[in-house]
Amino acid sequence: MRTAKDKYKEYKSPDDLSAILKVKDCASFLGINVNKMYSIFKRNDFNSIKLGGRYMVTKKEFLRWIDEQSQK
Repeated sequence: MRTAKDKYKEYKSPDDLSAILKVKDCASFLGINVNKMYSIFKRNDFNSIKLGGRYMVTKKEFLRWIDEQSQK
């Protein structure tokens, strides 16, 4: 039987991230729930794209946003 942990990949470092990230990838990396990550994806300061109804962000942009948030 699959568990919730099996559903999401565990990321140990930024090097483990794909070039294009989905909401669940970002949520897993940050250790937050998917609903919270959706709200972040919809923010004006988070440069995500929506393709075919799915939100995505580049790895470079995601890491830039994290760095920017840590400077506040």
